[in-house]
Amino acid sequence: MNINLNICNVTITGLAFFFLFAAFQTASLTAQNVLEAVSKQRNNSFDGTGYTSLAIVYISFGLFNWFAPIVVMYLGEKYSMIAGSFCYALYIASYIEPFEWSLYSASLVNGIGAAVLWTAQGAFITDCSTKSNLNQHFSLFWGLFQANQIVGGLYAYLSLSNIDEISRTLRIRLYGGLLGCAIFGILLLFTLRKPHKTDNISHQQLINMEMNSSGDNLSELTPDYSTIQNRSTVFQSTLHSLRRSVKILITRPMICILVAAAFTGINLTFYSSLYASALGHCLHFGRNAKSYIGLAGLFIGIGEIVGK
Repeated sequence: MNINLNICNVTITGLAFFFLFAAFQTASLTAQNVLEAVSKQRNNSFDGTGYTSLAIVYISFGLFNWFAPIVVMYLGEKYSMIAGSFCYALYIASYIEPFEWSLYSASLVNGIGAAVLWTAQGAFITDCSTKSNLNQHFSLFWGLFQANQIVGGLYAYLSLSNIDEISRTLRIRLYGGLLGCAIFGILLLFTLRKPHKTDNISHQQLINMEMNSSGDNLSELTPDYSTIQNRSTVFQSTLHSLRRSVKILITRPMICILVAAAFTGINLTFYSSLYASALGHCLHFGRNAKSYIGLAGLFIGIGEIVGK
């Protein structure tokens, strides 16, 4: 019964992320083509672009990752995930009737929320796990999560089939559906229950397990947030962790990770935005060009699942 509670929490988290990111990834894929249509409908008075919007999302995401633990420690993992998810929903909603100020403001908020969401997610899954089932729980989560682009891509494909331009009515229907999908994912997060504590692995133990094979002892560089009981010490502990994080940056494992992360960022830019936008402008595909944006997302999702 106790073990089932933790598995249930992991499953619900995976499903919540499935619905949330089915909406967000589809919104990202279609963003540039949708905003170009908005500009035409408003006689070029609208200058917002999907590329700029996503750049703001990921820049703010990367920067706020340094401070997200503060939010998670104050709100707890569950409500941090809920707060971060609302930021995603706000971003999706900004496309229903986009203005430059609202689009870019929502992009900034989304990036901040993403940092909080993913920090809380890792902590929550870890809290639901023991040393023996940690890998199993993360595999379950990622298995559910990675399927999001298949459903999102199929939705975009069906919505954008046989059209020449993305009209205002179609845009509202497309992003209204995505917003509803995201909100359903948020509602699932409200059903999460406090993880059952048995021999759950701590955050510090997780770090030590990951770093032991590298030959670098980072345990003294990384604080154990699970030992912090008094919220008055949160700010001081976080500042201390930031200083230690800077030290981690110059270690051999992190340098290797940064190189891989740079490649991942370039790859993400291509398949989450540029590739889909190019498909939507390919005249050879005729009226089906826009629908192939969704089809690309569908096959990207299949590839990610197979690759895992």
